[in-house]
Amino acid sequence: MNEPHTLILGLGNPLRADDSFGWRLADELAKAELPVGVEVIAYHQLTPELAEMLRGVALVIFLDVEIGVPPGVVRSVPVTPALRQAQDNATSAEAFSHQLNPAALLALTRQLYGQAPAAYAVSVGAADLGYGTALSDTVEAALPEALEAVVALLRRIT
Repeated sequence: MNEPHTLILGLGNPLRADDSFGWRLADELAKAELPVGVEVIAYHQLTPELAEMLRGVALVIFLDVEIGVPPGVVRSVPVTPALRQAQDNATSAEAFSHQLNPAALLALTRQLYGQAPAAYAVSVGAADLGYGTALSDTVEAALPEALEAVVALLRRIT
């Protein structure tokens, strides 16, 4: 098995304006000088198959846009494994297995492999989730702060 390393997952849809934030930040981080053992990948969404990828990881940092946070506000928060209670409504997003939130993916990883990596989420409040490949001016302006938040996490934890 490989040495434990750090995985940075940029999430979102690169064709939905601010939803491409995770991808854009992942692109910027891939160009940056990061510590040895840091891998940066972009995905559209979290799926159960990613649990295997997290199996040997010491730290994972999720990058995504956030709803309900003022546009452009950057947050960096720890994520703990947690599965939400199943809902009676079979049409809810929680009922489908092809999409998970970070806490549920960590819980699945722990359930399957006996442990889950330490985890953080670095996010920014969205201003525009319409169609388009450009970030809103507000979220674009927050990219440097978000980049620094990830770098600060890496300095502190790795």
